[in-house]
Amino acid sequence: MSTPTVYIIIGTAGSGKSLRARRIAHHLHAAYLDKDAMSGRFVEAGLVAAGYEAGDRESNDYYTTTLLPLEYDSLLDVAGQNLRLGNSVVLDA
Repeated sequence: MSTPTVYIIIGTAGSGKSLRARRIAHHLHAAYLDKDAMSGRFVEAGLVAAGYEAGDRESNDYYTTTLLPLEYDSLLDVAGQNLRLGNSVVLDA
């Protein structure tokens, strides 16, 4: 059994990172973890509960200081679980 590996794909919105990340995950038979798919609905609910618009992310401090770190913590928690199971992981962040 080979050592599981983490591949981190980052880039600006619309740069094609999700397409590339999915292709890499498919080619490597690795878990594909998309930060937005994993936590998007919770983030939207958190923003609304705090009095913001559901899509108001980058333009307010509440998202960047409170919710964004939780998104990355959750992504890394799930990645860690996959690695402990012996699965390589492609992170789309």
